[in-house]
Amino acid sequence: MDERKKLSAADAFVQICNALDKLDWKYSQDESDLRIECSAQGEDLPMDLIIRCDVDMQLLQLFSQMPFTVPEDKRLDFAVVVSVINNKLVDGCFDYNVLDGKVFFRMTNSFRDIALGFETIKYLIFVSCATIDSYNDKFLMVSKGMISLEQFLESEA
Repeated sequence: MDERKKLSAADAFVQICNALDKLDWKYSQDESDLRIECSAQGEDLPMDLIIRCDVDMQLLQLFSQMPFTVPEDKRLDFAVVVSVINNKLVDGCFDYNVLDGKVFFRMTNSFRDIALGFETIKYLIFVSCATIDSYNDKFLMVSKGMISLEQFLESEA
């Protein structure tokens, strides 16, 4: 593996930890895997975040799994829901596995040949949390059958 890439990823990892410290967030870190875990409380549901520095791709990756699994009988409708929401997003996206019903939010930022600044990291975290918080309750309502696909589509029109 390219030593320059390793150093760049290690620097990005330190910058993320420094930003989280500056924001006064609690987090756990795995320096060997360049992985950070933290959480935030949204209006409705908690949000667990995993932030990784991918050495090979030189990419900062933020993931957050939704705290529920879509039941089999709702999975096709849910695919439409995710598609509609993803079409509206400017940054980040929801990844949905129709086979197992798991839903993740994902946002990335390259650190190839650049130093990550505080504002970039803050943007990544805050926009991710705001996006997740905006939609996780709608996701949950559709997956639990509290609202139908048609009702969801009407609310998003």
